[in-house]
Amino acid sequence: HGQLLSNNDDLILFFGKTYMEMSQLAPFLTESELHYCIKSIQENLNLARAHQRFQIKNLLGYFFLEIKQEEMLGRPYLEGYNLGLSHKVDHYLVAIVRSPNKIGVDLETIGQNIEWKVFDGRFFTLNDLNSIKDYCDFSGQTQDFAKILFFSFKEAICKAKNVPFLHLLYEIVFEEGKFKVFGEKLNLEYHHLGLWIITLCRSH
Repeated sequence: HGQLLSNNDDLILFFGKTYMEMSQLAPFLTESELHYCIKSIQENLNLARAHQRFQIKNLLGYFFLEIKQEEMLGRPYLEGYNLGLSHKVDHYLVAIVRSPNKIGVDLETIGQNIEWKVFDGRFFTLNDLNSIKDYCDFSGQTQDFAKILFFSFKEAICKAKNVPFLHLLYEIVFEEGKFKVFGEKLNLEYHHLGLWIITLCRSH
């Protein structure tokens, strides 16, 4: 029910699909985790957050851990680690790095027929659009693919920086076959799995 994309001291990365009912997941969750996950199910009828918490404990091999929520932005928190989480419909992503390293991840689907003329000004600066063109020229990918990829990178960057989603705040540079964040010491990488794009932003 999932794919382990990385499993080493630097990064654990898991891409999965929800498959268990809440009754099966509940024994592995603390009371506060259970309350949070039930609330999220009531809001969007989605079991991804419960699966994410189960999978973090499974990957680390410690089911007695408690994953808390930060008060300010509501990001998941686990002492000694930094977590990157994302989900879309019935698929989810879990990334784990050791503190003080930072991680942000995002999960998107391609082929969404987005009217980019409406959204370009909200998500991309002129420099971003030039980088998107450079990436397309280098890779042969379509503008649609590149824009979803760059949008997803920006989501991951904001999560790694632990700031609200201000997409115009960070510009992405594409040089010599590599992605960079202008003025920031951050690593960007992505995985393309069928209809899915997985992006990661990590501190050096």
